[in-house]
Amino acid sequence: MRIIAFGSSHAVGYKLSDVENSHYDTVSNLAFPSIVANYFNCECKNYAKCANPMDQILTDIMAYIPHGHPDDVIILQLPKWPHWFKLITPDNHVHNINNPDSLNDKGSKYSKALESYMGVLTGDAHWTRIWYVNFFSIMNLLFQHNKKFIWFFDSYSAEYLEFDTRVNILPQGLSFQMRDIKKSMPDPAQYYIPQIYSIYLEEHCPESVMPGGHYNEIGHKFWAENVLIPAIKERLTN
Repeated sequence: MRIIAFGSSHAVGYKLSDVENSHYDTVSNLAFPSIVANYFNCECKNYAKCANPMDQILTDIMAYIPHGHPDDVIILQLPKWPHWFKLITPDNHVHNINNPDSLNDKGSKYSKALESYMGVLTGDAHWTRIWYVNFFSIMNLLFQHNKKFIWFFDSYSAEYLEFDTRVNILPQGLSFQMRDIKKSMPDPAQYYIPQIYSIYLEEHCPESVMPGGHYNEIGHKFWAENVLIPAIKERLTN
């Protein structure tokens, strides 16, 4: 058995004490994937990255599949943000875009172009469609390869939790497509953890909240012991 983790900064363990002076994508041994792996006395492979958008999480999972083991258990932490995406600039640099000033360090022409792209050429329906395509692709991939997985959101996701409402903002043809895609695979809800990471910790473990929307070692341990480990035990019996 191995614990395999995908996600963004929460799964990385961003700014936890053992990595606070390291590169921001350095995986912490104090983050919840490692705590879970220690409990089950098994190896942990953590592929999470800070500000990881859905398209890159899908790519990470696709790259993992050829190297997966039959007894792997996947912890999948998904970000709610539809407008996060991976961008490659003309000089071949890769940027995780999570707001219109993400390219300020590249100069004003980049950030202004990005503002135009995000604010004028696109709208909510554009980002919602991309989010659904990536989300359903992730789920379908895991189901097709018979992977054992559990998954949760780091914060409230209207796209998933209010599907019937959110899908209606799409043009009619695309809306019908998303409904058909959802019907075409097993229901992801069977492996969904209904507790939302940030809401759960702020309610049940407020001493874990750190500035900037992350959580300390106390929170990671609390989440692992009270949510993830029980969910994985249940998943292993199914």
